[in-house]
Amino acid sequence: MSPLGTTATEPRDRVLGVVMPTIVCLCGSTRFGEAFRAANLAETLAGKIVLSIGCDMRSDTELFADKGPQELEQIKADLDTLHLRKIDMADEVLVLNVGGYIGESTRRELQYALERGKQVLYLESVNYEICFDAYCASEDQLLQMGCYEIYKSGFVDGFHSRDKVKA
Repeated sequence: MSPLGTTATEPRDRVLGVVMPTIVCLCGSTRFGEAFRAANLAETLAGKIVLSIGCDMRSDTELFADKGPQELEQIKADLDTLHLRKIDMADEVLVLNVGGYIGESTRRELQYALERGKQVLYLESVNYEICFDAYCASEDQLLQMGCYEIYKSGFVDGFHSRDKVKA
């Protein structure tokens, strides 16, 4: 184990005889820029390769000041697609659900990760009471609440933030 705590992962445990670190992709609303920075640092110090947002269209407004609405819409779509490719590369996804918030884009990324069998972790605990009532919710509502994979897997009791759940 390295000084940073790197451990081998199933899919790529060794390349050319070198133990490969886990690759984690951060997902969440770009409004939580500080959470992205903190998670990036924490996961890096834990010995993981971190894939994150490349820019924040909210705070990087000066980069986009000369763009029209259609061009901004295309840039957002391109960035969303690029983030899906990062999820493809990752071993696990860390959902930055600050205050329990999981927006539309993050729900889409979460569903994409689950459909590809990625390990999903959450920054904060999910609302267990809502998960118990999951049988009354739609799949979209379950994704928004962070309960979908718990519901699918049958886990509710004993689920805590950052627990690992597979689709």
